[in-house]
Amino acid sequence: STIAETREREMLASKLVSRTILTSTRLCSQRTVLAARPALLWSRSQPYPVSFSHTGSTRPPSGWAQQGPRLPQAQQNTQRTPSTPPTHAAPNPPPSNFARPPPQHQQQQHTRTPVAPTHIPPQPHVPPPITPETTFEQFIPKICVVGVGGAGGNAVNHMISGKLEGVQFIVANTDAQALEQSLSTSRIQLGAKLTHGLGAGANPLVGKAAAEETTPEIIQKLSSANMVFLAAGMGGGTGTGASPIIARELRKINKDVLLIAVVTKPFKFEGMRRMRMADTGLAELAQHVDTMIVISNEKLLSVSNDQTTVTDAFGFADEVLHAGVRTITDLMVVPGTINLDYSDVRTVLADMKGEAMMGVGEAEGEDRALRAANDAIFNPLLDSQATIKGARGVLINVTGGDDITLHEVDQAASSIQREADPEANIIFGQCLDPSMRGRMRVSVVCAK
Repeated sequence: STIAETREREMLASKLVSRTILTSTRLCSQRTVLAARPALLWSRSQPYPVSFSHTGSTRPPSGWAQQGPRLPQAQQNTQRTPSTPPTHAAPNPPPSNFARPPPQHQQQQHTRTPVAPTHIPPQPHVPPPITPETTFEQFIPKICVVGVGGAGGNAVNHMISGKLEGVQFIVANTDAQALEQSLSTSRIQLGAKLTHGLGAGANPLVGKAAAEETTPEIIQKLSSANMVFLAAGMGGGTGTGASPIIARELRKINKDVLLIAVVTKPFKFEGMRRMRMADTGLAELAQHVDTMIVISNEKLLSVSNDQTTVTDAFGFADEVLHAGVRTITDLMVVPGTINLDYSDVRTVLADMKGEAMMGVGEAEGEDRALRAANDAIFNPLLDSQATIKGARGVLINVTGGDDITLHEVDQAASSIQREADPEANIIFGQCLDPSMRGRMRVSVVCAK
């Protein structure tokens, strides 16, 4: 009996030891699984991919379930990295609505989409395509007159008062008070931040900086123009400094635009300093325009008398620009027996880079053709160099009533041709105006 009891105690002790070892083994396995679960679990609510610290990969290891029971918050916050991934969990297939990402070598490379610029510079004017609905008014050339500074604004007011049609008028000035008095509805305040609307103070550098500040607005208004007249007075601040900048920027955006500058030079009593500034402004402006028409204020004294008022005298100078612009518009707008168009004007004036001459003469009675032609080619207000002598491009337009004769047309055109260069490119046009019966008008545009 003693031997049997001893064997029974040994068997019970052996079972107890085996049970203890099995329990310890199970506890170790459960702890290993619980330590690995926080790093391996992901759910549908958590965006894929996640980081698996034991593999260094963003993809789940094979054989692991995609979703398991949630752990307590305290255990979820505990980050433990197992030495080896457990292999006892049975693999579960991914849900039907789960889309695995493509392999890394097949993933598209994400590039930054370029952001469109906030300011798109205006594009040059392109004529609309011809369709059955196209009207011929769409192809009429756009002519703009830009008055820069005080003198340019006065010239624009003179043309608007004269009811000149077919032209868009724009005024640009650093003086806000002068802009308020303008008759033009299109106004540009130059350098509002720089000058605060108080003018340039007769300083061309201020006028230049003001124009550069307002360049986008200037280009927006003029980018679609076919022909631009720049009217300004040289020797001051705004006209002298801003005009070359406007011409330069317009030439950059529209290389085909025909640029003609009509400018005035100061009186002698205004001093040599102002005259030097005017000459410097003219030299800068000449680099960017096709041709220039220069009017000398000093010559206003030769066409006035003791009874001529200051307003009337400056009106003579403004009339030169008015007549020149009217000549161009009449050539292109008024239908004639021999038509002239914008391309004819461009052929004569484009890239001449010298001083041009524009004139209009009108006469009636005997020898009206010769007298009208002489008045057109000899303008006492133009600079001494602005003559038809040696002109390489000449455009002539003769307008009269139904009583005009071929002999009179020949007299007017021949007298102009004799003054020009023998090899000059002469383009001739003739218009009939029933209201001009008994009168004859000769318009001349020439450049050297």
